[in-house]
Amino acid sequence: MTTLADIQAAMVATFNSTLTTLKTCEAHEGRFDANELKRVAGRCPAVYIACLGVGQPINEGSTFAPLRWGAFIVTKDAPRSDRNSQALNLVQAVNVILAAQAWGLDETRSEPERVTSQNLFSTSTSAQGVSMWAVTWTQEFQLDSGLDWNSLNDFLSAAGDSTTTDGAAITTEQTLPGATS
Repeated sequence: MTTLADIQAAMVATFNSTLTTLKTCEAHEGRFDANELKRVAGRCPAVYIACLGVGQPINEGSTFAPLRWGAFIVTKDAPRSDRNSQALNLVQAVNVILAAQAWGLDETRSEPERVTSQNLFSTSTSAQGVSMWAVTWTQEFQLDSGLDWNSLNDFLSAAGDSTTTDGAAITTEQTLPGATS
């Protein structure tokens, strides 16, 4: 049984075992903002793997979908190695690893496609003394091999508070028939 989290874990394991000079290689929830960058800047060089999106599912007996992934590379200056050189070397290595990569999973349906590498330099990254790159790719996987329908929440009830444009408070509560508490 393979879930999206299992696919992400296989990617982390592959990068971690191949890029042995990393201080950190782990799953991440998504893109970085300035506060998140501050949190991780002390554990460089690092690669963080995130699932960035799921494309249109296709049912061909089994359900397949293109998944968008990102490897976020964060480096900082070190003795005899500036952060930019480290980042460029890791970008190159990640791209080499991605070539024809199936992550050791039977559920992989395609090689990484539409691979792009983007320098995320900004005044914020510079001020924190780090270099950051994102290597993103799309890869198709079978989605229904590890899905345990009984483990999913029923999502039969919801509640929320909001305000209208004129400042009036709105409270919403909805419970559908069959919901359990």
